[in-house]
Amino acid sequence: MLFFDPFTSTTTRTGRTHDYEVVRDDSAVTVRFDVPGVARDAIDLEVEGRTLTVTADRPATRGEGDTLLAGGLHRRALRRSFRVSPDLDLEGTAADVVDGVLTITVPLAEAATSRRIEIGDGSAAALAEAA
Repeated sequence: MLFFDPFTSTTTRTGRTHDYEVVRDDSAVTVRFDVPGVARDAIDLEVEGRTLTVTADRPATRGEGDTLLAGGLHRRALRRSFRVSPDLDLEGTAADVVDGVLTITVPLAEAATSRRIEIGDGSAAALAEAA
């Protein structure tokens, strides 16, 4: 397989969506969401089967009786679900939120990590044939 996407979004896009990125290194897949103004306890990360779901809600900042003169703050609740590849170890998932960025790290399953395969000189094949 030349290209492998370990996360497949199951949420349809309608209108403005929250910014996120998914990156992979040698040991894990990391998902980062921009969640400015969202308190840590207002973010929920849930795993059901092979689906990882992130939800977050940023409360309104206007007081009662305030009149909005102009706006552009993103207040829509975040809900994003991903089907996760079996090549990832969901049991080892960790998450942190720092400076308005939610970072979710899912380690690669041991079977999915790269390893070096020794190339023989043919003697192993000759021994197997003789047996």
